[in-house]
Amino acid sequence: MILIIGGAYQGKKEYAMNNYDIDERAVFGSDDINDIFTSAMIPDYHLLVKKMMADNIDPIDMTKRLCSENKEVILTMNEIGCGIVPMDKCEREWRENVGRCGCILAEKAEKVIRIICGIPTFLKE
Repeated sequence: MILIIGGAYQGKKEYAMNNYDIDERAVFGSDDINDIFTSAMIPDYHLLVKKMMADNIDPIDMTKRLCSENKEVILTMNEIGCGIVPMDKCEREWRENVGRCGCILAEKAEKVIRIICGIPTFLKE
C-alpha cells in the first residue's frame, strides 16, 4: 500500500498516475463502496470518508478492512486537519475520522509520500 498525502491541488493524483503506471480504469470512482477492495488506486480518500459517514458506514472499520483486503492499493488523501476548527459538529467529526483513517493507512503503508507543489517528500519508505 502506498499513501500519498498533501494539500488540495498539489498534484497527488498526477504523481501517482505518472509514477506507478496506473490504468485509469483501475481508479476507484464508483458508487459501490465495495469497489475499494479491488481498485488499484483510490483518489481523494478524505472525500470517501465523508461519503461513508453520510451512508452510516464506520470509516475506521472500513479503513482497517481495506488495509487487510487490498494491500497493493495506492491512495491519495488531502491533509484537512490544519487551520481553524469548524464550528459545525459534522465537519469536526469528519476531520477527526479523516485523521484517524490517515493514521491507520500510514501505519500499514509500505510508503508514505507527501506532495507539495508536485514535489514528493518520502516520509516512509
